[in-house]
Formats: sequence, structure tokens, C-alpha cells
Amino acid sequence: ITLTKFINFESLLLASDSLYRLAFQLFDRHGQGFIIFDDFQYIISATKNFKEFPFNFNSDFVTTHFGAKRQRQITYKEFTQILLDFIDEQTIQAFRKFDKDNVGCISFKNFEIILNELRQYQLAEFISKHLNDVVKLSCSSSSSPNQISYPYFTAFLQLLSNIESMRKIYLAVNHKKAHTYKSSMIT
Repeated sequence: ITLTKFINFESLLLASDSLYRLAFQLFDRHGQGFIIFDDFQYIISATKNFKEFPFNFNSDFVTTHFGAKRQRQITYKEFTQILLDFIDEQTIQAFRKFDKDNVGCISFKNFEIILNELRQYQLAEFISKHLNDVVKLSCSSSSSPNQISYPYFTAFLQLLSNIESMRKIYLAVNHKKAHTYKSSMIT
């Protein structure tokens, strides 16, 4: 590797959006500064998650982002949003995979599999260890914690996505205390 390439790579790693930029470079297989559908499909199909949760490339997600003929070229700025949308779409498709009877519910075990395989980066250690208890506490008395409905599923994912905001709200409400203890959360 040349010194110039090393310096360029190091500056890329120091950027605040370095993970997105690295991902974009991975998807931009031909170094053209944009991504085409074939590149997107190739990279997604090569992932470990694709083997367990095959992605339906004939979905509205693909048509929306790449066009009906799949010829749109995706820039870096568009790619960052597409990546977030993809994660959501992949998770929804996984829910549908486990909801074989189309009843709008999956088992707790399948819910746990989806979270651990597709959203593990969002799970705090405490939530991961106590997921069953968290679900039992948050399910209404009329619903079973062993069956996860689609609305509960999406609400839980939104909570995970906004957990930092929830922490800030909690701190603001509780007089800006820097630390939160288990006893103050359970009443």
C-alpha cells in the first residue's frame, strides 16, 4: 500500500460518517461514485444475514429506491438513507418469514432471533439479557408475551432506534440526573 492510499484511508476513518463512507465504497464495486441495483443486490446477497433471511429483491423497497426498471444510480447521500430503509425492510421481511399463517404475530423465540440477528447493534446488554422480562412488562394484560404482534414489533424497533432520545427525555424529566438506577425505573 502506498503512503497516499494509507493517508486517504486514515482520513476516511476519521470522518464522522466513516462507517457510511466505507459501506458506500464497498457497494460501489466499480468506483464510479454511485451505486446501481446490480451492485446492491450482489453485496446484500453475499452477506451472512442473507443466508438466514433471504431478501426479496422484487419488493416495493427496490422499486421505490432503484426504479421499476432498476436503473437509478444512487449517490452517497441517497445511499445513507437507503441503508437505513434497507435495515427496516429486511427486518419486516424477516417478520413476514416467521408469520407463515399471515396472522400478524410471531413467537417470542422468532422475535428474539430477529433482534439478535438483524438488530443486535441496537440491543443494549441489559435489554439483550432481559428481553423476555422487558416484553412481559411492556405487553398489555390482554396480549400474550409469547406472541409478538406486528404493531408491538414495529413499536419495539422504533423504541430501540430512539433509545438515546428516550434517555435524554428521562434525564430532563428527572432534573438532569446523570445516572439512572434500576430502582428509579421500577415503581
